[in-house]
Amino acid sequence: MVSKVEVTRPVQVISRPPYQIVIEKSKWIRAEHGGFLDFHIKPGDIVKKGQPLSTSTTILGEEQSTIYAPFKGVIMGMTSLPSISPGEPICNLGKLPRKYNPEKLAKMRSKEDGLEQQVLEELGSSVLVVEPPDEPSDESETP
Repeated sequence: MVSKVEVTRPVQVISRPPYQIVIEKSKWIRAEHGGFLDFHIKPGDIVKKGQPLSTSTTILGEEQSTIYAPFKGVIMGMTSLPSISPGEPICNLGKLPRKYNPEKLAKMRSKEDGLEQQVLEELGSSVLVVEPPDEPSDESETP
């Protein structure tokens, strides 16, 4: 005999987020060279145009190239594999609409300690993020 069990839970009210961004265009950013990637971003990060996304290195750790964001956007997804071949995707960058300022969005996110922050932390948990390399100086070094 099967009996009916009713379970009641308190209803949680989910409030609307303080902002919502609709991404209408995205671009897969691809590797220029093969090698090993040092990531400078993680999923969910908001990036400025020209911000370093990743640096490709040789097996010996020598830098080959750094990939920069072609426009301001949000990292919608990315590879989690450290080794890459030329042309393989590194990350999917969603283009931010013109009205959004990356710095202001970052400040809004840092003030919040809610669901968005928890999701961002979970998404980026398997990605090691490192500081981008120093920009090369214009002066040539002679041995």
